Order: sequence, then structure tokens, then C-alpha cells
Amino acid sequence: YTGKEGFAEQPYFTAYTLLLAAYTFVGGYRGERFLARISGGRSTDYHASAAVPYIIATGSAAAIVYRYAGQSQASVALAALALVLAGLGVALRATGLKFSAVTALAVGAGVWFYTLNQTGSALAQHAWLWPMLLAQAAACIAVERSFFWRRESENPLGPTEHAAQVVALLIAGGLGAGTLSLATPPGWRTVLVFAHAFAWIGACVLLVDPQFRWTALLVLLASVTWLAYIQRSAVPGGSMVVLVATAAVLLAVLFAIWFILPHRSLPGGPHLAAHK
Repeated sequence: YTGKEGFAEQPYFTAYTLLLAAYTFVGGYRGERFLARISGGRSTDYHASAAVPYIIATGSAAAIVYRYAGQSQASVALAALALVLAGLGVALRATGLKFSAVTALAVGAGVWFYTLNQTGSALAQHAWLWPMLLAQAAACIAVERSFFWRRESENPLGPTEHAAQVVALLIAGGLGAGTLSLATPPGWRTVLVFAHAFAWIGACVLLVDPQFRWTALLVLLASVTWLAYIQRSAVPGGSMVVLVATAAVLLAVLFAIWFILPHRSLPGGPHLAAHK
């Protein structure tokens, strides 16, 4: 982190960094338990304060993962780390660990796109490119679902946790749309990116949670904007009627799903109502 030459090559650098990360995780957990007792564990300030130590520790762990996994494998390794953190968050009832899992996914996505954008990137030609992409997307969805895995005694989800769920799904959507834009033949790019957006709209039918609908909307809008930019750059005077028409049809389908299908009630709603 200091940028000092030779800092990462000093003896026992890895062991000390892992010990520091472990100590920060344990300290963050104890701090979260204390904050939950004095604040009730519901406010945005509580979530922000409780998540800071976990996020710092996740950064230290990510540095070690990147050091040993390499650029091509680091993003998948960070997705695995996110699953471990989310699992611990469920087991220990520590929401901050789930936030750190989202952080690990975001760092992994950044490494993925940084590697994919490099000239002559080996990742774009990697035989396991698409399985690695699917593994990261599955990890994002699993982390998002982990926020629902709660005991009846725990507080219902708050706005901060819902925002974290949307971020995790947006990372999955961004990974899919971005990889299809960068690693597919130009002739198939538009079709595949729109097919990816339609897949997210289909997910809204299977999973009627509002965060999937917001993710589908944002992925669709970002995909249309990116494709319009690429097309305008490649053919400055080209027509964009087909692009706009396709986007309008998909938006109409998404909004029809949004207003026709019922919204999912928050987990624990009937249980809480029965005890009022």
C-alpha cells in the first residue's frame, strides 16, 4: 500500500499481512457486536461503522490473493473469498462480513476488467474464460441471497442491506455485459449483450425481488448506452433505429413485469406482525 520498493518482498510479509487481516476481522466482529447492543443494529450509521474494519481487512486479504493467484485467477479467487465471508456472516450473524463479501466481489470485478482491457490479454483467450465468468456471477447472486438468510430473532433487512444486494447484483450484471462487450466477436456483440439483458429480465419473472428489477433496468440502460457509444464511434453517421427499437421493446417487457407481477414481502413480515 505504501508504494515503497521492496516492501512486499520483505521476510514474512505474507504471514504478517494475513495475521493483520485476521486480527482486523476479529476486531471488526467484536466491534459489530458492541455496536449492535448500543444501537439496535438498524441504523445506517451502525452498518457503516461496523463494515469499515471488515472492508479494510478484505483489502489486505485481496492483496495476498492477487499476489499468489495472478491476474487471470485473482478475480475467481476473490469470488471464492466473498463466498467464505458471506457464509461466515450468516453463521455469525455479522452483517458487516456480508458487506465485506460485496467489497471482495467489487475488487475482483475491477481486477477482471483491468486484465481483460490489457492489450493482448491472455484472459480474453483463456479456455476457462466463460466458466470463470459464470462462477463469479454465481458468487454475486449467492452473496446477494445471503442477506436473506437470517434467524427470526434478527432484525429485518434495512435500506443499507438492500443497497448492498443491488450492488452485488450490479456487479454480476456488469461482469456479464462488460465481458460480452470486450471478449466476443464484433458481429455478435450487440445480439449477445441484448440477450444478456433479456436474461436479467427473465430473472425478474423467477425472482420477483425488487433488487432484481432494478438490476435488470440498470443493466439494460447501461448496455444500450455502451452499444450506442460503440456504434457511434465505429460508424459516426450510422442509423441507430434498430438499437433504440430493441431497447424500447425490452424496456416495455421489463416494465410490464414490474407492474404485473407481485412484489415480494420482506422475510419475517408475518412473524413481526404477529408480535406487535
